[in-house]
Amino acid sequence: MALPEAYNALKESFDEWKKYQSNNYGIIDLKLSNFNKFDFEGRDLSNCDFSGSDFENANLDNCKIQNSRFDNACLEGASIVNTNITESIFTETNLSQIIFRESEILKSKLIDVNLNGSEIIDAKLDKNTFRNSSFNSTKIESATFNKCRIDSIEFDDTNFLNIEFLMCKINNSQFKHAIANNLTFKKNVIKNLDFSNSNLANVNYLDCNIFCLKQENAIITSMDLSGSKITKVKLVNFNLTNTVFLDTSINNSKWPTQKGRISFWGKYIPSIYLLKQPVQDLRGLTPSLRREIADAQYLNEKITTSKNRSFWSRISLSIWGFTTGFGQSLMRLTIVSIALIFVLSFFFVASDGNLGEWPYNLTNGANAVSYVFYSFLGLSLKSGLILYKLQRIILLFSRIFGFFILGLWIGLAANKLGKLSNE
Repeated sequence: MALPEAYNALKESFDEWKKYQSNNYGIIDLKLSNFNKFDFEGRDLSNCDFSGSDFENANLDNCKIQNSRFDNACLEGASIVNTNITESIFTETNLSQIIFRESEILKSKLIDVNLNGSEIIDAKLDKNTFRNSSFNSTKIESATFNKCRIDSIEFDDTNFLNIEFLMCKINNSQFKHAIANNLTFKKNVIKNLDFSNSNLANVNYLDCNIFCLKQENAIITSMDLSGSKITKVKLVNFNLTNTVFLDTSINNSKWPTQKGRISFWGKYIPSIYLLKQPVQDLRGLTPSLRREIADAQYLNEKITTSKNRSFWSRISLSIWGFTTGFGQSLMRLTIVSIALIFVLSFFFVASDGNLGEWPYNLTNGANAVSYVFYSFLGLSLKSGLILYKLQRIILLFSRIFGFFILGLWIGLAANKLGKLSNE
């Protein structure tokens, strides 16, 4: 229970309280006191034990609070403006709907506290411990968390604007359904952070060590992960086209498919998850993944810049895509080669004028395929073969196409083997 003389002095006047403090040393017992709606403006509330006390809707503006306890106290709706709180302890304290402006909390412990629905604006939070507490539906603006320990904190449905977390240790905390603009984590150690279903704009993780960052169904406008080490994250939940990864290390993480699709007609369709940052700026990638991203980025740039090139450059690029899948597919080149042989064989048969005589053409067609195939491979035909002039031209084209496609084959095969040798 509170000491009656201490309680009376504090409630009587500023001067009486100051006089009482000057004559008493140690912790002043003010437990279980009723300060509902009381005006403490400008008072020094240091070295007091307010455990179990009621400060609901109280005015704590311009106060100094040092080395005091507020265990199981209720400060719901209190006004705390231009107040300094240092080396104090808040355990199971109700701080919901408080107004905390232009104030600071230094070297204090806030454990199992409720800050739901509060406003924290222009605040300095330095070297504090926050544990098992909730900041749900809180408005936090222009605040700095410096060298704080943050364990198992809920920031669900909270609005962040111009917030900095500097050199903090953040563990097992969640920011679900949060709205954040200009939120910066710098030189933090972060483990198990959950931003699921949040709206994130200009969120920066600079020089951080991050283990398990969840952003499922989050809307990400822009993000910067420069200089950070990231472990065990699902990058499919990152907006890779609007995220900066300068000198970022990514380890043991799940990447979305970076390789684009190629349509039947050879049109390149880039992956919606394609990394925008040049892949050489990242560290920790496997050789195969690094090459996959580099190839996809090269093709995407090639297709994008081709729109400003000449007509023939665009045509050649389209042919490259249709025949070889932009140098990615031996199977496509094989199918194109077989189709070309059958097309040339058809014209070979048609050139002798007997296209309608099907029994004749069954045999002649098989012979035509063998002739075109031999020419395609650069092999000699049997001597004494009587051919029309047009058929000779067709075989000449077959040999030219064969040499050209053989060169593509060798190039693609060498590229495939080179990739295997580098992995």
